[in-house]
Amino acid sequence: MAKAKGKRVGRPPAEEEPVRATVISLKGSPEYVEWLDAAHRKTHIPKAQIFRLAVQDWAAKQGLPVPPEI
Repeated sequence: MAKAKGKRVGRPPAEEEPVRATVISLKGSPEYVEWLDAAHRKTHIPKAQIFRLAVQDWAAKQGLPVPPEI
C-alpha cells in the first residue's frame, strides 16, 4: 500500500502578487560560471540582480528606456 502524502508545507501565493515568468536562461562556459560565482561571492549581489543591473546600464548607454520594474 502506498504511503499517504502529507499536506504541502509553505506559504500559498498572495492574491496581489503578480505572476512572474522566466525571462532568460543563460548558458556559459565553466569559466564564465566561475566568474559570475566569484562576482556574486565578492559583492553578495544575487546573480539575477547582477544581470538586471547590466541590462539597465546597457539600455541607458544605447539610449533605450530602462526595463520596467520587476
